[in-house]
Amino acid sequence: MSTRFFGRFLIDRGCITADQLQTAVATQSQSNQPLGRRAVEQGYMKSEDAQWLNQLQRTRDRRFGELAVETGMLTENQLGELLISQAQDWILLGEALVTNGCLTQEELALELDEFSRQEQQAPENIEKLYSGRRNSRILEIFADVTTKIFLRVCHERLKIAGCHGDPGGARLLDYTLSQRFTGGFEGVICLNLSTDILLRIAGKMLDTDLLPQSRPDDDALDGATEFLNIICGHVCIKLGNLSLVTELLAPEIHDNSGSRFAMARAAKNAQFTATDFQHPESRVEMCLVDRSRL
Repeated sequence: MSTRFFGRFLIDRGCITADQLQTAVATQSQSNQPLGRRAVEQGYMKSEDAQWLNQLQRTRDRRFGELAVETGMLTENQLGELLISQAQDWILLGEALVTNGCLTQEELALELDEFSRQEQQAPENIEKLYSGRRNSRILEIFADVTTKIFLRVCHERLKIAGCHGDPGGARLLDYTLSQRFTGGFEGVICLNLSTDILLRIAGKMLDTDLLPQSRPDDDALDGATEFLNIICGHVCIKLGNLSLVTELLAPEIHDNSGSRFAMARAAKNAQFTATDFQHPESRVEMCLVDRSRL
């Protein structure tokens, strides 16, 4: 299981700058188009149909192409054609960095070898990461759903980097989103986010561009909390498959620029697990307070 994105690895080693990484990511974005955009450009579906499928992904744990075929928006042959063209045009970050003159091919090869060597020392899978923790299966569900929803709803990639059980060691970034579960599973999930990541999430939820330097307004905060609500709704479905019928209370958001979120108090007399997610340009932390078997 990867602990770092290749771009962050290169920055940490001083091979590239943050600005060079952003430029390379922009180059990738021009070529690595989402499947829905390709389907619209090929005339296989209308823009509003692609948007409808993107909305449907918020409630269905399925990939875009799978939903498109299932709902009759694409045929199997059309999906196959789109996937082939997507694979042919797809470029990796390393290729973009070479294209932009940030690295030579020789430098890229050396850094890829070192990156691969270090990644082999990381935990092999999510089951191993949570091995020995109470309700490890529930932790796996929360982590798996979180990464999937970030990717499918917001097109933001996360990688699990590690976990710990110290509430005092929680990162508590700019904002903390929280939501409580009751019933078959009793507990609280907290997502600690930077302002930039929160604005990206809100922009996707509101279908608009939010400037990275702007402070979140009420609409942005509502969009971010609704995003957490989507994650938790998917979690409830999976918990139900384990015969844990669970209900949700309304999500909340806390601005850590003033008083810090009281994580230690929230985790008192409960099992606490913080999971660190790497993001290409930032970090995300998921904290789970488990009171289900006290």
